[in-house]
Amino acid sequence: MKLHSATFAALFITALAFFAPSIHAQSASFTQQPAATLGVLGGTADFSFSVQVPLAFANLGVVAYKTGVSSPVSDRFAFVSQSVGNNLTNSGNFTTGSYTIRISNLTAADVGSYYFTVSVNGFAYPGSTSQPADLVLGSAAAPVITVQPLSQNVAGFVSSAINLSVSATGNPSPNYQWYKNGTAIGGATSSTYTAAVLATGPDAGAYYVVVSNSAGSVTSSTAIVNVNVGGGPTIVLQPASLGVVTGQSATFSVTLASTLFTPSYVWLFNNNPIPGATSSSYSVTSASAASAGAYSVLIYNTFGSVTSSAATLSVTASAAPNITSQPTSTTVDSGTSLTLRVTASGASTPTYQWSKNGTAIVGANSSALSFSSVQPSDAADYSVLVSNLAGSVRSSTATVTVNVPNPARIINMSILSPLAAGETMTLGTVLGPAGTTTKPLLVRAGGPGLGALGYPDVIPDPLLKFFNGAGVTVGINDNWGGTASLTQAFNQVGAFAFPALSKDAAIYSPTLAAGSYTLQVSDAGGASGNVIAEIYDSTPSSAFTNSTPRLVNVSVLKQVPALTSLTAGFVIGGVGTKQVLIRAVGPGLVPLGVSGAMADPTLSLYGAPSNSLVQSNDNWNSSIAAIFTQVGAFALPAGSKDAAILATLAPGSYTAQVTGSAGGLVLVEVYEVP
Repeated sequence: MKLHSATFAALFITALAFFAPSIHAQSASFTQQPAATLGVLGGTADFSFSVQVPLAFANLGVVAYKTGVSSPVSDRFAFVSQSVGNNLTNSGNFTTGSYTIRISNLTAADVGSYYFTVSVNGFAYPGSTSQPADLVLGSAAAPVITVQPLSQNVAGFVSSAINLSVSATGNPSPNYQWYKNGTAIGGATSSTYTAAVLATGPDAGAYYVVVSNSAGSVTSSTAIVNVNVGGGPTIVLQPASLGVVTGQSATFSVTLASTLFTPSYVWLFNNNPIPGATSSSYSVTSASAASAGAYSVLIYNTFGSVTSSAATLSVTASAAPNITSQPTSTTVDSGTSLTLRVTASGASTPTYQWSKNGTAIVGANSSALSFSSVQPSDAADYSVLVSNLAGSVRSSTATVTVNVPNPARIINMSILSPLAAGETMTLGTVLGPAGTTTKPLLVRAGGPGLGALGYPDVIPDPLLKFFNGAGVTVGINDNWGGTASLTQAFNQVGAFAFPALSKDAAIYSPTLAAGSYTLQVSDAGGASGNVIAEIYDSTPSSAFTNSTPRLVNVSVLKQVPALTSLTAGFVIGGVGTKQVLIRAVGPGLVPLGVSGAMADPTLSLYGAPSNSLVQSNDNWNSSIAAIFTQVGAFALPAGSKDAAILATLAPGSYTAQVTGSAGGLVLVEVYEVP
């Protein structure tokens, strides 16, 4: 009905209250004030409130007002519910009225603040006017479920009950409809659903609720309710997970222990009931991507129920996976993080198996391979095998290079040896690896500078010639001249000083490309005497990583008189250890067309500071022949009397001493082993 405006009351509601001969209080009070409400255009808005008045037998009237409007606006309202009751207190008899009134077909003009007055037999007591409550128009919003109904196990006794609830937001306020096993439950139209369990298994089921308003609807997740009083079904064989290709069939089944009471079945897909699936097995006749998911079955009889475990159906396309994004090669610093990734397409989720240098990595079975702190041992070639039911495909190889700050390496080689009159001593070096950036190198030939340190019988005027692998001259120096740039280069690598006006020779090349180089050392006047020839890596340690060009090989070719020795010194610098290959080649030179080679060299390796013997070799062992190929050294004849040592060395100074009873031409080589 509509509320009609009047001077004191627009509507009279007769309320029969407990009669009291006297009135002990002369004021009214709102025990529940109207609250602000939100509506949408064309929708409804409700105001609810309760008022207590001091009269046992009274006619209660309600008038609605809008703030800022002098006349009542009761015509916009209609009753939704109303109640009048008695409340006997110690202070006397009071009549309480509770009301819910509604504005329908909301328009923008309805926005505002509303308050309500209550009269008793036409008289308004003090306190009979409510507080104002705002009406606000908002946008329509489809329901959103904030709390889902929960699965539960219920004991099957008379006092037991199924209690399900859902919480949802929406504008206008949403409506509710509960379902059991896919069928609407009559009268179950609130946010909660309660049903007494009368010791019967059929109360078990798959329950969900559809929440809707004028803006849309949403279906809750399914709550599985199991009811047991003893004697219910028992599963002895659960449904098994399956994987099929698109178009194939898949059948799930369940096996029960023997029972006297015939069971009923409700198959579920992702916890939702499947219409008509009511036997002990369920078949997907032609699987598609939409068929993939979890299948389970709810089973009940008169005395209880049980729900199976979920079996997963995987459905893949008939084609093998296709890799759309390959893992990429990368260079990283030691200690940093790294992730290699692959992306593959396909109708089903593929599986992954990463490999390192062709060997499967245990547990590396996702689309990404991550390293929290890369170590030098992680430097390798990586690939991943991507598979599904229809086949597999291997990714391209991603090479991971790990930069190690200041790694162990060869930083210097020196040869201290006598030169015969007119003799030329040849040193060689290789800067690598190929394709890296340029490198600074210092080469020296010392005679007078060596004599200034007290070494006897030095050549008076060393001459130094420096060539690249193509025979092109890099530099020639007779007298170093005491220049500031060369002095600075000496100091940087820790080389001993040359006298300022000495006739020693030195060449500093700041930007040498990767490749092979040759040094020729002689006396400019053809004199004989002792000479020291040196090659220095001039890259500062602070700027060195394992990707920096380095001395991957240093060597000397020298005539050694009978009953004498040739000593080649080299220095390992940096942090960690370095494996090196050292060779003394005599017979191995003969197939290369070299005559006068030492017939049977013996090689001994000594380490500083105590100059103790590290290792020695007379005739090389064929077990290290593969290392020759690895470092790029030429092969030695099988069974030859050449000498070779493979050693892992800590940073420090080392000398390789070559002796041969018959003397002759010998090649001494030092290679770093990657």
